[in-house]
Amino acid sequence: MRAVLAAVLCLLPAAAPAVAEVRPAKAAIRYAVVQVCKEKACGGLRLVLRGGGTVRVPDRPLVEGWVPIALSAGAVAYFRAKDRRLVIHRLDGRRVVTRVVKGRPGPGADITRLLLSADGTRLSYTSMAGDGPVTVYDARSGARLGRLPDDMDAHLVGFSPDGDQVLMTGQENVRELLVYDVRGRRVVRDVPPQVVGFNLPQAFNSVDQSEAAALSADGRTVAVYVPGRRPRVALYDLESRKVSREVPLAKGFAPTAAAWTEPGAVTFRVDEGKVTRLLRVDLETGQSTVADSYPNGTGGLSGVMTAEEARGGPLTAHRIG
Repeated sequence: MRAVLAAVLCLLPAAAPAVAEVRPAKAAIRYAVVQVCKEKACGGLRLVLRGGGTVRVPDRPLVEGWVPIALSAGAVAYFRAKDRRLVIHRLDGRRVVTRVVKGRPGPGADITRLLLSADGTRLSYTSMAGDGPVTVYDARSGARLGRLPDDMDAHLVGFSPDGDQVLMTGQENVRELLVYDVRGRRVVRDVPPQVVGFNLPQAFNSVDQSEAAALSADGRTVAVYVPGRRPRVALYDLESRKVSREVPLAKGFAPTAAAWTEPGAVTFRVDEGKVTRLLRVDLETGQSTVADSYPNGTGGLSGVMTAEEARGGPLTAHRIG
């Protein structure tokens, strides 16, 4: 049986990483593909580039966990199968092999999750058991920048477009919005109105449930997808603690991830059977346009988040198995 699964990346801790040169590529990554045989990768990653062409990453990656591979426009992060180390392979010609080693899966669920910022400079890592803090690293050097407190059992939604802040949601009965800087200092803690709070992304959401939110570059506004009879984007102002505007959307719109790709536009990822579409929504006019689309196969990993690409929208990594 062969299926295409969406996956995304984040970074594991790195101490004194080794750096090796690889052949650089000028184009940006569009998506990635890895062949999977009996729950293991049976080849290296193939990076499909915008404008055509591919770059092959020779390492065989691990495909264990919730989001074991992450992408940005200029980098891919993964755990190398031969020694389980975290590797960051960049298209600018650099490759960082960290000393971070992924533990072997135990009897419980493996919810390892990697996530890269839009510009590829930040990497977050959620551990295998998911019972510890999320760690943020400098994806260029592997140095640890900070840890995000886990006292609220919070779920990391994504980075702001500039990679300086992260958006998280509380997993308790009362859904909270949490914003931290990459050093782990809390910037915002808020209980938003129901129209926002009820629709915030949660860990391990149902595959049939559409939840998507994104933090703006200035850290002031959160865009939240609101489903129902009147699907729309609610823009929640973190300073005034009010919904500043609602942008109507067409029916049949069921996104699984979002990213601010321009000051006045949010791009949503929509998985529709064997096709993934990236829909750009103009927040002034409400007009939706297809920014990109590509095969997404059959089947998938529920709850997979995407990395954001500053100019082109959320990126995915596919696995074929």
